[in-house]
Amino acid sequence: MNYKYLGRASNGNLRYLVSLNVYRDCFQSEINFDPVIKIGVYLNDDDKNRTKVTDFPLIFKKNVLPPGNVDCNYYAENVCIEYGYYEGEIELAPYNAGYHLTFVRCCRNLQKNIPPSSGSPNQGQTYYCYIPSHIYENSSPVFSGVPSPYMCVNDTTDFLFNAFDPDGDDLTYRLVRPFQGGDLSTVGAMPDPPATLSLPITPIYYNAGYTETKPFGTANGSVTAVNPITGLTTIYAPSSGSYVVGIEVIETRDGVELSRIRMDLQILVLDCPPNKRPNIRSSESKVLRVDAGEKLCFDVTGEDSDDDQVVKLSGEGPVLDGTNGFTGTRATFSDAAGIETITSEFCWDTDCDHARDAPYLVTFKVEDGGCPPKFNYLDVEIYVDPFVGTLDLLGPIDVCRYNSYIYRASNGSATSTYEWDVTNGTITSGIDDETIIVDWDGANPGAVRMREVSEHGCFGEWATLDVSIKESPTTPVITGKDTVCLAEVGLTYSSTLNAGNTYKWTISNATFSSTNQNNATIGTYNQPEFTLKLVEINEFGCASDTGYKEVFVSNPQPDISGPTTICPNSENVVYTTTNNSGSTYNWNVIGGIIASGNTTNSISVNFGNEGLGEVSVVETNRHGCVSNIAILPINKTYVLIANDIIGPIDVCEFDVGVEYNTLEVNGSAYLWNVNGGTQTSGDTSFVITVDWGATGMGSVSYRQRAYDQINSRECLSPLKTLDVTIHPKPTADEISGPIELCQFSDSATYTINGPVNSAYEWAINGDPTDIVGQGSNSITVYWNTAGTYTLSVQETTLAGCIGDIVDTTVLINPKPSTTPISGDSIICPEFSDNQNYTVIGSPSSTFDWFVGGARNYSGQGTNSILINWEPSVSSGIIRVVEISDKGCLGDTQVLNMELDRLKIDLRFVSVGTPDDRMIIDWQLSENAEAPEFNIQRIDAGGDWNSIATVAGYQFRYTENNINTDLNPHQYRIVSTNKCGTQISSETHTNVLIQGTQDKKFNITLNFSDYLGWDNGVSNYSLYESINNTPYNLLQTGLNPFTDIPLENKIEDYKKCYRIYAEELMGEETSSWSNEICFFFSPEIYVPNAFTPNNDNINDGFGVKGIAINEFTIKIYNRWGEQLYESNNIDEKWLPIYRGKDVPMGTYVYLINYTDFENKIYSKTGTINLIR
Repeated sequence: MNYKYLGRASNGNLRYLVSLNVYRDCFQSEINFDPVIKIGVYLNDDDKNRTKVTDFPLIFKKNVLPPGNVDCNYYAENVCIEYGYYEGEIELAPYNAGYHLTFVRCCRNLQKNIPPSSGSPNQGQTYYCYIPSHIYENSSPVFSGVPSPYMCVNDTTDFLFNAFDPDGDDLTYRLVRPFQGGDLSTVGAMPDPPATLSLPITPIYYNAGYTETKPFGTANGSVTAVNPITGLTTIYAPSSGSYVVGIEVIETRDGVELSRIRMDLQILVLDCPPNKRPNIRSSESKVLRVDAGEKLCFDVTGEDSDDDQVVKLSGEGPVLDGTNGFTGTRATFSDAAGIETITSEFCWDTDCDHARDAPYLVTFKVEDGGCPPKFNYLDVEIYVDPFVGTLDLLGPIDVCRYNSYIYRASNGSATSTYEWDVTNGTITSGIDDETIIVDWDGANPGAVRMREVSEHGCFGEWATLDVSIKESPTTPVITGKDTVCLAEVGLTYSSTLNAGNTYKWTISNATFSSTNQNNATIGTYNQPEFTLKLVEINEFGCASDTGYKEVFVSNPQPDISGPTTICPNSENVVYTTTNNSGSTYNWNVIGGIIASGNTTNSISVNFGNEGLGEVSVVETNRHGCVSNIAILPINKTYVLIANDIIGPIDVCEFDVGVEYNTLEVNGSAYLWNVNGGTQTSGDTSFVITVDWGATGMGSVSYRQRAYDQINSRECLSPLKTLDVTIHPKPTADEISGPIELCQFSDSATYTINGPVNSAYEWAINGDPTDIVGQGSNSITVYWNTAGTYTLSVQETTLAGCIGDIVDTTVLINPKPSTTPISGDSIICPEFSDNQNYTVIGSPSSTFDWFVGGARNYSGQGTNSILINWEPSVSSGIIRVVEISDKGCLGDTQVLNMELDRLKIDLRFVSVGTPDDRMIIDWQLSENAEAPEFNIQRIDAGGDWNSIATVAGYQFRYTENNINTDLNPHQYRIVSTNKCGTQISSETHTNVLIQGTQDKKFNITLNFSDYLGWDNGVSNYSLYESINNTPYNLLQTGLNPFTDIPLENKIEDYKKCYRIYAEELMGEETSSWSNEICFFFSPEIYVPNAFTPNNDNINDGFGVKGIAINEFTIKIYNRWGEQLYESNNIDEKWLPIYRGKDVPMGTYVYLINYTDFENKIYSKTGTINLIR
């Protein structure tokens, strides 16, 4: 007995689905399953009071198929086991102590290990389960599969009596003594549940020499052992017969026992033909360990010990079938079969959360092909070990803020990665590696966490390192001079002294003569500057950011500008040096006197007579730094040295106002001469302007002239000349390229007829930007905007000569703007002609149309066309291009067409099983879609009625609760295409079979035609079921509306018929008719006398019957003593009782028999025995 928790009812009660699995030995017993049983429900209180009685119906029953080859008839000849299943829902009020459920029944079959009563069975059995407190909301374990408890004598056999638990609770197996039940002598075969429950339930009692742990005997070498973890039970039985065995499963959750269920079964030990037990083995050991996340694979091999039989491999367990609450990735194992040897691979890709202490159990079974077959089992325990990961985290725990440190995971796997987490710091590198760098940029405290991640993605435990973040000193400020004079000595620098801290000085482009904590003295240093650096370190070793002091090294170095040859006795000759702000200048003149400007950066000098002299200056800058003396030698002479001419040496022809100059000396005149051009200003000045002439070579030259007034003597320089090249101007004057185009045309190229080594500046309406090829003599332009444009270009030669601006006008005609195509994009066959499609464009344009999928169309060249679509195609397309009167093409407008050719093909209608339903099957004959389907039916003489609407992807429907025996039914499938038109399939009509029976139980059948298949029906066949047996083919090649006469046999009490119609050609579908059944009332014929005188005439007493289902006869003498019993109507009573002839006389018979509905009939009377 099992139960399944279904949840809470609306009133708060708990709902359970309770099921009972019952087996009976139909070889030894004639007692059938009870149609209804009574379940007693008891409170788990001190008195165990009954709280309710619930009736459970028999849901179904079936024969238990023996294992092995279906062609083996050994079991069929020796055993028969029938399985019955009862089920019902109960509702229980919440109760902390829980409930007990029982069902009591008698009697067990005759068993070898339990005693009978007076030769008849009298020990019953109790089906029991316990529902714990409502707080658990528990479902009980359930034994998996249906047992086939057959084994061979003197053979060791394994039975897998395993269970699964829906909640994933722990299960333990053990052998137990089965419960006792009803008693024919006291409470009856199926007593009503008593008012109170007596616990513990009384167990059965064994024959001497048998126990619950030795149910096959204690003194004969028998073996019965159950694996407490898997339920795999090993049995060796040295004697044949039937034995009662009990297996109990104990369910616990977190160490708390929740429930117990039992399998109370009869094991049949048979005298089997010789057949060795098959072998089974694994390529690995029976106990395996894997790391969580790891993949485990191994082979399982089964071998037939007789080397000539088929062997079959199978496997089961939670990791394969998901039972016992197993979740996650399941293992794979393919059942396999082969001759003599077969191997199949087990593979399990474990998940990280599959790790646990207890093993996972997988049971593999090998079955040979013997008659009867033999089995062997292999239990494999798989331990999934959790991935722990290293907890060794190395790195400093005292750190300085804003500093970086290395942390490392130690003793981890080489194939692992790592997950890191930092508090009040930033990981700057190595985020997935075993080593990271952390920048501690937050406030105290800090922490580093690490966990190892296996190569399979499983996480280890977190390892944590607490970190104390120490504050670093603030950046030190260096005090001292920021500008010094070169070679200045005794320079000192310092910072604030903080007790307990240390200081580290460094310097660049200089040296220290000494450092002492926060003070430093400079040794040597160099221009232009040197830099001091200072780091302060506190008691924790935390260093500050570096403090900087940049010191400029000042060293003034004046230089003197002015003439070096002077006409004697010249006055107010100017000499200058660089004017530095804040500097003063000390000038000195030899051979002359300072007329003005001393201490400034510019002086005037009056020179004396012919001879040598000098001008010198010393600068003292604003920092007090004194320069070295700067000296300019002077020659007072009548032969002057002319200074260089300053001005361009490459000019363009006809350039004007080109300036040339030389050094101006007071009292001097400059005599200029220009070749190739014209001096336009300046005459005797030190600066002139020139207008240059045509291409060629030119020059500018001058002589410097002065006059010594004292000595009345002229001073004159030699001629100073500057050669000038006069370059030609550009002559390009024409732009080539298209001047009228369409908007968005391909790129246009424009070229100017100038040399390629010149530079060209192009512009469009004066804008030189975004021009491809700018600077070259050829450009590319993308005209994306309609309008009129001025395209211009100006050439500049390598010599820098600029040509005139050359331009041209470009007209860009607009691209046509066409609207999308308007018109229906979905066409159905019924609307395929005269479909109008239109675009809007310019009135002066023409329109080029292309149509795919049409029979024909008209309107080419205009903005509107009429199309006659081809209805046989499934798609089409329309394309149109507008062409303006300027020849410009618009964008291609495209309209993709869908031609919806929805057509529904009703394949068949067929009466289902049982025949209160109709199966309708259809398909779409084209590559079409339907939004939904409406199934419609019309009965004879009626209108179409909608019976269901299904989704457009469903192509089969079963109509239930329909009477198929009255008349044929016509069906059609209706849908709507995308044009809104209703589309119907063809109509199909099922076959109706009808018939009559006469008084002699003979039958006449007749059936209607199947209508709807295009090519009709190829064949009608008649199928027959006799006395609830499966249908078999009876006749074929039948014709509708033609009588079919059939005779009945006297042993037949029920006959059913169906017609099977097959489609001619086409898809070769088929259809079943309704079912018509004939039931024959039973009749018994009993003689009144017989003469057992061995003359072979009436020597035995027997009866005849028609349409008998089940039959029993008993014969009694006048004292009520039963002399004979039989359930075989064909068997005769030969009057012998206890080995002696029964004397002549009158005897009483009692006959019980049933009809097709299992209705019970009785007949009694007397029979005369005449000798």
